[in-house]
Formats: sequence, structure tokens, C-alpha cells
Amino acid sequence: MKRVLSLIFLCGMIVGAFAQKSYVTVYCKQDKDNFIILSGDVPSTMKKEYLPMNDFHCYNGKDCIGQVLNLLAENGFTVEQMNSSLDSYNSSSSSLVTVFLLSRPVTPSNAVQRVATDEAVTEVARYNLQGVPIPAKEKGIQIVVYSNYTTRTIIVE
Repeated sequence: MKRVLSLIFLCGMIVGAFAQKSYVTVYCKQDKDNFIILSGDVPSTMKKEYLPMNDFHCYNGKDCIGQVLNLLAENGFTVEQMNSSLDSYNSSSSSLVTVFLLSRPVTPSNAVQRVATDEAVTEVARYNLQGVPIPAKEKGIQIVVYSNYTTRTIIVE
């Protein structure tokens, strides 16, 4: 039973590792001073705050929002959810607030990569179990180190 539970837990961890996503929230406010604020895993090529008239030279907030969403799409993000509401904080003016939630899958990176070389592998050194360098003729257990950073343990009789 313990093995089954640990196997299920391990499978869940593996699936969870590959199902991770990176999220960005886009907060847009359209009133006399249009602005867009990005939060979350914002790509390094983008800013976190946009003043649409200054950044995009667009004349309405919808065009500016579209341009920001297109920039995020170029970085692999897709819209998961959108909420929009009329924010009437005073009776004389009201502004439209739109919030987008975008996500993209996180690709796992390999910190260790295999380096392919066409060089022949040669023996670099031999050591005994205490880590002392020894000649190839010495009897006993030897650790052989090769030029491609691999090792092999051998017994010399």
C-alpha cells in the first residue's frame, strides 16, 4: 500500500512539474488618463506600466490594450480570463476597468547539458579508494578518470 501511495504521489509531482504556468495580470483603466499596469511574470522585454498615449500613440484605450496583449502573445502568453466593469467612483465621471489574466506554460530548463565532442576519450588518472594517485600496475580496486569527466571502478589482480 505504501508503494502504491508513493507511486501516486511521485506521478502527481511529475505531472505538476510539467503543468506549471507563468501568469501575467493586465490591469487597464480607461478614463481621461488611460493607463495599463502589468503584474506577475512580466517578460523582461516589456515594461510594467504603460501610459498608452505616450507609449503607443493610440487615440483610444482599446487599441492600446490590443497592442499590449499582442506584445504578450509574442512572448507566448494566451488570455485565460477577462473581467470588465464600470468604475463609477464619483457621479460626474466613470471609467472602464478591464483586467486580463494571461498564462503560458513554463518550459523546464536543463541546467546540465551534454557536450558532444569528437575527441577520443583518454585516461587522465588512476586513484585508490583513499583518493591517492596510483600507477596502473598497482593491485587492488582502482578508480580510473577519463578525459570526458567519466569514471570507472576496476579491480586489478
